[in-house]
Amino acid sequence: AYLWGGKFTIVHIPVKDTYNLTDVNGNQVANPVTIQGQVGDGYNALSVVPTTIKDTDGKVQYVLDPSSLVTDQTFKATPQTLDGTEKVAEGQTYTVKYKHVIDTAIAANQVQVQNQAQTWNNSKPDAYTVSVPAGYAVPETWTKNTDGTYTITTASRDIDSTAVGTAVGQYSVTLSKQGIAKLAMLNPDYLFDNKIANAGTLTISPLNIPVNVEDSAGNQLAPLQNVQLGEAKIESSFNVADDGLPTDQFCFLNTSPNTT
Repeated sequence: AYLWGGKFTIVHIPVKDTYNLTDVNGNQVANPVTIQGQVGDGYNALSVVPTTIKDTDGKVQYVLDPSSLVTDQTFKATPQTLDGTEKVAEGQTYTVKYKHVIDTAIAANQVQVQNQAQTWNNSKPDAYTVSVPAGYAVPETWTKNTDGTYTITTASRDIDSTAVGTAVGQYSVTLSKQGIAKLAMLNPDYLFDNKIANAGTLTISPLNIPVNVEDSAGNQLAPLQNVQLGEAKIESSFNVADDGLPTDQFCFLNTSPNTT
C-alpha cells in the first residue's frame, strides 16, 4: 500500500450576490447591481438596490416595490464549482421589481374627460365620457364604448361635477377623488398623482325661441325675432305691435322653441 503525504490550503474567497432590476412584467429597467462578502455574513439588501430609477433627465421613472425584496440577507455558499483560480465566487441571484411612475404632465398618460355640449333645458348631464390610456384597468361601472372611450355616470360619484350648474355657460368636469382612488387601487403596478385626471368642459348653450308675428291669414306683420332662455338674466321682451293695428286686437302668440 502506498501512502501519500501532503497538505491542503483552504482559501476563503468572497461570494457575489446579484440583483436583477425589472418592472412588474419582468422587463429589465436598469443594469443589475452586485454586492460581495464572505459566506455567513449578513447585509441589508436596501443598501444594494436603488429605491428609485431615473431617466437621463433626472426624472423618476421607477420606484422600488419593497414587497419584492427580502431586506435582511446572508451570503450563502456558492453553487459554483471552483478550480482554485477564482478571486470571487458567484453567489445568489435575486430579482427585484419596480413600479412604473406615470408622468402625468404628458397628455397621453392622462385620463381625459371629454368636452361635452348641450342646449339649455334646466338640467345637468347624468353621464360624461372619458378617454383612458391603453393598459389602465378601470372600474366595472365605467361602460366601454365602441370607440374605446368610457361612459361614467354621475351616480357612480367617480365624476366631480360639483361646479356644474343648469344656466348657460361653461363648466369644468373632472374625475373625483373617489374615481382617482379607484384607478390607483385597480392599477397597483403604477404610481401616479391627482394630475392623472385632466378636466373637460361642459358647455350649455341658450335655448333659442323664434317668434313670428302674423295675422290670422298667416301674413307676417313683423321681422322674425328670437328669445334666448337659459341665462341667469331677465330676457328682453319681443315686439308684437304693427303699424295701423291696435294692440287690443292681438289674439294669441305662437312660438316654436328651437332645441338645436
